[in-house]
Amino acid sequence: MGGPDETSAGLTIEEAEIYRTLATVTNDATYVCHINEGRIEWLDGYEGLTGFAQEAAPEDFDAWLEAIDEGDRERVSANVERVEAGTGDVWEDEYGYRTAGDKIIQVRDRGRVVREADGSAVAIIGGLVDITAHKRSIAVAREQAQLLDLANDAIWVVDAVGSVVFWNESAVRIFGWSEADVLGRDAASLLRIEPTSIERATEALERSGEWSGELGVVGRDGQARTLESSWTRIGDQESDGASKTLVIGTDVTRRKELEQRFLRTQRAQTFGTLAGGVAHDLNNALVPILLTLDDLLAREDDPGKLERLRTIDTAARRGASMVRQLLHFTHGGSARRRPLNVTSSVEQVLKIAADTFPKNVALRFESEHGEVDVAADPTQLHQVLLNLCINSRDAMPSGGTLTIRTAAVDVDELFAEMHGASEPGHYVRFEVEDTGTGMTVEMREQVFEPFFTTKPAGQGTGLGLPTVASIVQQHGGFIDLDSTPNEGTRFRVFLRAATAEEAATEQEHDRQAGGLRGRGETILIVDDEPAIREANRRSLQRYGYRVLLAEHGAEAVSMFASRPTEIDLVVTDMAMPIMEGPATIVALKALDPTLPIIGASGLNAGPQVDAARAAGMDDFLPKPYTAHALVTLIATVLGQCPTRQAANALHVLD
Repeated sequence: MGGPDETSAGLTIEEAEIYRTLATVTNDATYVCHINEGRIEWLDGYEGLTGFAQEAAPEDFDAWLEAIDEGDRERVSANVERVEAGTGDVWEDEYGYRTAGDKIIQVRDRGRVVREADGSAVAIIGGLVDITAHKRSIAVAREQAQLLDLANDAIWVVDAVGSVVFWNESAVRIFGWSEADVLGRDAASLLRIEPTSIERATEALERSGEWSGELGVVGRDGQARTLESSWTRIGDQESDGASKTLVIGTDVTRRKELEQRFLRTQRAQTFGTLAGGVAHDLNNALVPILLTLDDLLAREDDPGKLERLRTIDTAARRGASMVRQLLHFTHGGSARRRPLNVTSSVEQVLKIAADTFPKNVALRFESEHGEVDVAADPTQLHQVLLNLCINSRDAMPSGGTLTIRTAAVDVDELFAEMHGASEPGHYVRFEVEDTGTGMTVEMREQVFEPFFTTKPAGQGTGLGLPTVASIVQQHGGFIDLDSTPNEGTRFRVFLRAATAEEAATEQEHDRQAGGLRGRGETILIVDDEPAIREANRRSLQRYGYRVLLAEHGAEAVSMFASRPTEIDLVVTDMAMPIMEGPATIVALKALDPTLPIIGASGLNAGPQVDAARAAGMDDFLPKPYTAHALVTLIATVLGQCPTRQAANALHVLD
């Protein structure tokens, strides 16, 4: 290999000496490629790069191409030709290069293009550097990144100031932001992480280099999520200030929701068990109170005493209503639906609201129909409307307007399917709207969940709206909720309208129950509570019935067996010693399948009530009940058994 031709390369003697000096202080294998001559002069470093002696270095262009890996050769040659024909002064490429031992290393070839005054390229002065280890590390990093992208966990890395420098595919899937969206942005602000969580994590990282715990974050869609996260410090902040933090987050939002739902269910079951036991005793205490009040109200003429009795009666009925609401939520129960006048039902609720709500709550009623009936249980419809009104009242602590609107609407198949209705048809829509505080998205999603309440401790049970949802679903209806913070709330309840046939049937029942006074029929009351037995006896005798009393089922069966044609109807409690209600019904029906039997219980649903229905119970009377409710149901059930009445006509006339 000859010395450098400064003239043909377009270099001065001083420039050539500079390049020679640089070649001795760098790790690169430096060279001068004389393009016009096709000759290459290697200045230094070739042996260190390739393992070949300096004298063995390729002296011409063709020999250099032969040393390049075959897969890169054609591309590199074409690249050189483009440089010669171009106008730039930079040459750069990466390729495989053969070394001693027939090994291929990866090199980066960078240099300067020397051109004549007319722009023609006469030389390339450059150098080769071994980048094999660098390329290998990049390949490993890419493989690791691919593995991270395959992980189900969100994985991201932030630098010393909290800016995102890595964001895997699962983070994209979970949070909704692409890597391009988040690189360089502050992760804590992006994910709306609570400052207290960041402080705890930072303190732990500084202390031990790692932290783990639950993290509340918010995704691009605005939905809150819960992560089980682990933070690990990587790099050395003290030495180079370039420490980074690796964060791995597992989305446990769904699991937490299921855990909370399970806990609420367990709490509801425990509450239901407790409520059932309390309700049994409380309802047994309320039955004689209500029955006795009916008797006293019927006998009293003094206005002052009547007013006090009505106050007691109202309080007792309110207590009974509260127990029914708790029991309906915890135990459910079948609704006794019948045609109810919509206007009358709403006006009854508004009257209660007008008497009890603050005066700064204005009440309005708007009806978009004429007289229309809804198929509903009267007590439960009253509960639905009153609970919604109370919810609206509580949402307007400074006052406002509460509006109830009713309308007759037709629900088609599409609308029914979209809203979960049991079937399309004619419905009555009840709207309860307020001008109160409104609800956030999170509140709207939880408002029908048991025990969820935004009220301070001790001021709300979280059962009102879940009870509404339970009753509406039981009636085959559905609910729409529209609410915006600071813009009020509107509940729309859809219940099936009563048909003409149902209205006619109800009129017939009313006709049969119209004569509430008995004609001497004998009613057997079976209950283990003496006060209930005596209160029933006094009430029924006042309405013209003869009454027999039994303390438990065994006594009732023995009594009926001794006088089978004398007893016209049996009212039996469900929970009694010696023989409970279902077993009593089975035994009585075995003696006379036509015997009308009414079951009574403080629990309007449950295994005992189900067993009683299966045993042949003709109807059910939830405790506590009034004398009017008792004699109305007795008259209805007896009216449904004309054959038995005819058979027993002789003793009725006695």
